[in-house]
Amino acid sequence: MNKKILMIALVVIVVSWGANLWYYQSKQLDEALFLKHYYAEVDTFEIYYLMNKQDPKKVQSIEFSDGTVMYPDYKNTGFPQDNPRMTFNVLSESTHYWMASAQFDTKEVTRESIDHQGEAIITMDDGEMIVADIGTIITEEPPERSGVFKQDMSSGGSDGRSTQSYTVKERIKIEDISSPFPELTDEMLIKIHHTASNGNRTTKGHLPDWYEKERDLEWEKVAGVNLPAIDYPLIVEQGDHIRQTIQHNKDALNAYWFPLKVTGTMENGKDFVERFLVYNHPSFTSDQMDELVERVGDE
Repeated sequence: MNKKILMIALVVIVVSWGANLWYYQSKQLDEALFLKHYYAEVDTFEIYYLMNKQDPKKVQSIEFSDGTVMYPDYKNTGFPQDNPRMTFNVLSESTHYWMASAQFDTKEVTRESIDHQGEAIITMDDGEMIVADIGTIITEEPPERSGVFKQDMSSGGSDGRSTQSYTVKERIKIEDISSPFPELTDEMLIKIHHTASNGNRTTKGHLPDWYEKERDLEWEKVAGVNLPAIDYPLIVEQGDHIRQTIQHNKDALNAYWFPLKVTGTMENGKDFVERFLVYNHPSFTSDQMDELVERVGDE
């Protein structure tokens, strides 16, 4: 009887071990998964990717669609025996995966700019070559700023909402506010709000009085007009305030850094171009990593 029980126990152990091994293998990536990136007017940027925790790899180089080849800057990383997470620039982790990034600096290449669309050829540090759609990366030099805006404050929180507020230095006519990536409508909502010169009073903590009132409001109640619905031109007087509020989709699985381009006319009749920055540096949860793996597997 005891022998029979022992045999049953051994069978259960073997089956359980086999099931665990199968589950573990089913979770392993065939190759690193790269996020899509939406970068414009940048000179340094990060490429984010997901890799197996038990077989980590570093990006050795990337060949972009315009023929530019770049090598990441790993100056601030350590040796594997010191801190593996630091060596691979790990940003977050789950049971099976590490999310990491490779940092690039366009000043390291001789080309004036990078104009990348879609697939890139990525070489890992073990020689593996991966062809992946990493999005759009444009690094052209931005035009000179006109200086008509003075930034008053910038804030962001874990709820995915960020705000930037500006004072206008002279009377202007804003004729357009546009994004280089209008397709990112599922990633974020953007509102622009114009207030008169007396509408930005500060509280004891030197923040505008509206900040405390609005930071926990539902999006529909936040002051401003959604970006696509703005009725141009906007006439803004000297000393008035322009506020940009963004609600980022916390479940979005892309990385982006780009300016909203603000164009118009100054009081002297000259055209101006200014920029309101929009960015998202992803650091995924375990569930988001699993969702990314599932999404890429369905493509």
